[in-house]
Amino acid sequence: MGGPFTSDSVQQGIKKFGEKGKQAAVTEMKQSHDRSCFKPLDVNKLTDKQRRQAMNSLFFITEKRDGRIKGRTVADGSKQRLWINKEVMSSPKVAVESVMLSAIIDAEEQREVAVVDIPNAFIQTNNEKLKSHDETNIMKVKGSLADVLVEIDPDTCEPHLTNKMECQCFI
Repeated sequence: MGGPFTSDSVQQGIKKFGEKGKQAAVTEMKQSHDRSCFKPLDVNKLTDKQRRQAMNSLFFITEKRDGRIKGRTVADGSKQRLWINKEVMSSPKVAVESVMLSAIIDAEEQREVAVVDIPNAFIQTNNEKLKSHDETNIMKVKGSLADVLVEIDPDTCEPHLTNKMECQCFI
């Protein structure tokens, strides 16, 4: 099974999973790019405060039970603003007990059930609290993940790379 890799350590995942690891990173970043989840920013136009508060991207590579290699990009939220409640800034989750009770009721009532996966649902959702504070979340995409973004859209992303191979993006 895979473990967490920071975006600088994606090479470790590629080393472990080979071409499938690289393809997982490309697929994940392309999905985010195609859904306009990231918008490159000019690092030179950020304030010192924005640079300090920018969250690092983390990349997780996991081998699924069926053998597929899956990549997932998340923001390291340890720098997130204190004015946002912890429950609000985390991805929504359901309680296992609630799912089980609902499944039991559905089975007893012989209901048809459909399961839907909405890729990047949380990151694509408009956050009214951020808008009301006139702020955005800034996430740093570095190293191999920045390289992947440049591969996907060189015209948009390459001009935003810094000497440290760091592409500043907001989510």
